[in-house]
Amino acid sequence: MMAPLIFVDVNGVLNDHTPHENGYCGIESRLAYHLNRILRLTAAEIVVSSAWRYMMFDRQMTCRGFGNLLATHGVDAIDRIAGFTGRDTMIPDEAGQLVPMPNERGVQISQWLKRHDRPERRYVVIDDLDLGITEAGHPFVQTNGKVGLTVADADRAIEILTGRAG
Repeated sequence: MMAPLIFVDVNGVLNDHTPHENGYCGIESRLAYHLNRILRLTAAEIVVSSAWRYMMFDRQMTCRGFGNLLATHGVDAIDRIAGFTGRDTMIPDEAGQLVPMPNERGVQISQWLKRHDRPERRYVVIDDLDLGITEAGHPFVQTNGKVGLTVADADRAIEILTGRAG
């Protein structure tokens, strides 16, 4: 059987949206611990659905490099990045500025699965925002973005990935 997948957001999952001195939100080791527990107990691979995926789109790094980046922040992600979801569709807002289409993440995950996967593979989406994820019918663990990934969230993801979810 193929390893299960975790479609993971970073901001609001691996951090609590609190910027560091450099103005960016990093990855908190206390939250990485919970993701590591999921990875260890399920042997899952990661698909990056976070806006952080643009580092790979913009060729600032490869999937392997992104796994190494996560590893430097305490996530056991080396050789566990299976890919990343597609680019956001940009649409004009009221002022004519291009902004990402709202609630598109669920569709992006569906497209990724259709291109790369087998239907019997277990997966879960972990995100602090429901950006069309529920609407698309994906198994979903929604975190509190001001807290990040909790023990209860990790337990729920493990239940889904191991088939013990009720």
